[in-house]
Amino acid sequence: MATIGSFLVLFALISPAEIAAADDPPPQLLEADVVIYDATPAGISAAIAAKRAGVSVLLISPHRHIGGLTTSGLGATDVGAGNAVGGIGREFYQALRSYYDDDASWDRQDRESFKGRGHRRGDDVAWTFEPHVAEALLEQMLVDNDVRVIRSAPIDRSAALKTRSIPWRLIGLKLKDGRSVRGGIFIDASYEGDLLPAAGVPFTTGRESNTTHDETLNGVQLGLAIHHQFATPVSALIDPADPAAGLLPGILPEPQPADGTGDQGLQAYCFRMCLTDDRENQLPWTAPEGYDPARYELLLRTFDGGADQVPWNIVHMPNRKSDVNNNGAVSTDYIGGNHGYIEASDEERQRIIAEHLHWQQGLIWTLATHPRVPRSVQVTTQQWRRAADEFTDNDGWPWRIYVREGRRMVSTMVMNENHVRGKRKVGDPVGLASYGMDSHHVHRRAVDGFVRNEGDVQVGVFSPWPISYRSITPPPRSCSNLLVPVAISATHISYGSARMEPVFFVLGESAGIAAALAIREKTSVQQLPYPLLKKHLLKARQVLSRKITADGTGQNEGIDPTTLEGTIVDELDEGVRLSSHWDISNSVKGFVGLCYHVSSERSTARYPLGELSAGKWKVRLRSSPHENRCPRVAVQVSALKRHNLLSWKIIDQRAQGDGDGWHDVSEFTLEKPSTILVSLYRISPQGYMVSDAVQLLSISD
Repeated sequence: MATIGSFLVLFALISPAEIAAADDPPPQLLEADVVIYDATPAGISAAIAAKRAGVSVLLISPHRHIGGLTTSGLGATDVGAGNAVGGIGREFYQALRSYYDDDASWDRQDRESFKGRGHRRGDDVAWTFEPHVAEALLEQMLVDNDVRVIRSAPIDRSAALKTRSIPWRLIGLKLKDGRSVRGGIFIDASYEGDLLPAAGVPFTTGRESNTTHDETLNGVQLGLAIHHQFATPVSALIDPADPAAGLLPGILPEPQPADGTGDQGLQAYCFRMCLTDDRENQLPWTAPEGYDPARYELLLRTFDGGADQVPWNIVHMPNRKSDVNNNGAVSTDYIGGNHGYIEASDEERQRIIAEHLHWQQGLIWTLATHPRVPRSVQVTTQQWRRAADEFTDNDGWPWRIYVREGRRMVSTMVMNENHVRGKRKVGDPVGLASYGMDSHHVHRRAVDGFVRNEGDVQVGVFSPWPISYRSITPPPRSCSNLLVPVAISATHISYGSARMEPVFFVLGESAGIAAALAIREKTSVQQLPYPLLKKHLLKARQVLSRKITADGTGQNEGIDPTTLEGTIVDELDEGVRLSSHWDISNSVKGFVGLCYHVSSERSTARYPLGELSAGKWKVRLRSSPHENRCPRVAVQVSALKRHNLLSWKIIDQRAQGDGDGWHDVSEFTLEKPSTILVSLYRISPQGYMVSDAVQLLSISD
């Protein structure tokens, strides 16, 4: 750890200008076998992989700082199944763990006092980390692999040189500082997919309709948008007593399109703030220039309606810091503020980014000071402030906005919801995704005079799902020397599962290896034989098989739910809602279906049982027992429309249950038909909570 620690010190002493001077050569023509655009995790892993394969590499970053969102505030990694991450990505997360295994790295709290997630005992990786540590480690990896980096060098998006043949080749790019770049293979590792139009490759933005790819979760989504929603009715009108006054800003008027309808909307962007509760390491909150509290009227109306929590999600990271994400109806997501961003000029993009920053700064100032905000919310907001030792050249604010979704290539293989659910297979995987299908809100809409957020979808996946090589390569009769590991060929909703930083590490490395092989074999990226590519991916320790476990122990077959009595609702079934921070596993026998989910966090699971007829019913819960399970899990059975709690029971998931591996949860009688929901949440902080199957049995008199 002395090497990493020394690099952190040296890196802090070198100014950004000195970094640029060291990496930025004077020639007007820059050339390499493989040219990679944007130093995101995908760009970095692609560069390292290609360099290790023996070809010359040029990594061009439009920004001064490298690392994308991994070094710009997203320190609480959205990972899904951790063992789906191999290769260079895993090297990075292992380096983080090695760094934090050193007691000297804990300068603001004792290592033993850290209760956050991502540092599970027995793991060889760390999933939560400080941004400056991540940046230093990635810088060290680039140095160790002798990768040439050009910083603060955005491309001129209107000036790319291509051959006139079909298929064509991308010959070169022009940087906005006047320099030209030539390469044999190009890799677009940008979140925006900025090389796609430059290279003449087909792409799309926004949301497809459900009918386009036989999906259920794409397009406009009002009915499923139950998360981060207004808990009480909030008027959409400027003056709730005067319909003629019009709608508050940012709300789309009625009528609203049907669910499943396609549109050009983008899920909301935000800045992932790094906050701390350490008073000795804080920067004060201040009002942004031109602050107008009227801009936050919707937020204030939620407090008028009884809200009493800060609308953010604090995820603890080492040294008393946190990664702060959107949480609630009005939060850090600037819903609707990003529309037009992707196709905007660089100057217009900066204006949109500045608007996002102004929104977020004003939001925090409102929460901290406005008289309509409860005092308890003000106190909590002031307790957590920007960490003074992060983003030190940007007043403690992240360098990059969270572009959750930009362009998406349209190729011969479009990954979609059916691939995520395992209904369709691919034979040429270059990596796995395992996070749930996750979209943030896209619009605010007026519905019957009230405001509703629209677009949020949170649906879990049953197993890591493979991403096809054809989804990172352009169509055959288009650009023959471009690879696209971030803006992949995928629908909006499947991209919601694939768009995680560990996946970008994985796909970037696969692209780098493919690029080097295409150069060696003197072939287009589309004609590169997959068996050859697969051999080299496995050699690089990439994970290509979906038969893995989240906790790395064993592989077992589950019980076929069709062989069981009554109605079985599995945690993978459509309609079941798992909150964040669940991992996939099949390591302990006795589960139902393909797998079960485990969580060491305060996660929740909700099983809708549908409308039950009048009569007597029994509910049982499956949870394969193990000594590492949570000893106190609450199971609640309720009738939704009647808002009636039917039963509440605490079970010990370490135990065998009440017979046949099932826990008896509830017996109840319905006097009339009712819609029933079963909810799980932990009472004890110890152990792993399990979400598997719920069994519903009709009881005869």
